[in-house]
Amino acid sequence: DIPSLDIWAPLVRGTTSKTSMDLPHSIYVAAVSTRGASLDATTGSTVISGHVGAGPIPGALHPLSQIAPSAELVTRSGKGTVLHWRAVKTDLVDEDKVSFALFSPAGPRQLVVITCAGKWHEHNGRRSYEKRFIVTAVRA
Repeated sequence: DIPSLDIWAPLVRGTTSKTSMDLPHSIYVAAVSTRGASLDATTGSTVISGHVGAGPIPGALHPLSQIAPSAELVTRSGKGTVLHWRAVKTDLVDEDKVSFALFSPAGPRQLVVITCAGKWHEHNGRRSYEKRFIVTAVRA
């Protein structure tokens, strides 16, 4: 959840291969990657992804690109643990330039939230947005 943006997205389990990140089937939920650290982890990156929208219909993470520096993010694990995070960095990158190092279960503890951005286009035989908007947050 990102209270300042009125983002209140239920989390579902996502999957990630070595070359792609699966998004949830519904535009109204966000997915926690199984490749990175779990929400209850003490180290590494937990990655959450969600849709910016589908045509004129806004998705769960539609307003993400408007996040303010130091904005609060809140996660709830499957065990019920509530964690508070603070946004420390945003990036806008080409869709094929997302670093899968972001998904590391080792290293400093962080939350990474990813959604689509930019123009809709065809790339490598599939239609997608040309950019990814990425928010990195640390424990508050």
